Amino acid sequence: MPLSVPASYAIIAIIRRRESDMATLIVRNVDEGVKARLMRRAAENGHSMEAEARSILKTAVEGPTWIAEWLERAPGFAGAALDLPQRSAPRELGLFGEEG
Repeated sequence: MPLSVPASYAIIAIIRRRESDMATLIVRNVDEGVKARLMRRAAENGHSMEAEARSILKTAVEGPTWIAEWLERAPGFAGAALDLPQRSAPRELGLFGEEG
């Protein structure tokens, strides 16, 4: 039984071919603004829209997170035990915040 969804929903289909290790990805109902930005980004990077979409998808699912990248740049913080300063007792405040 085919799946029925409203036309406004984006539909992604992944088709695996037997003769290849590569899959085909079909994305439908892409917003025109998204398409235009993808086309512009592809042109800026000297790629086709298809190659740019592959690059974006690969980076999104395989690339390190920004946290991992930050920790690589700050190796002293990764798993480091930090010494916390001792805290003193809170000040006592009088009427209307006056010390005393």
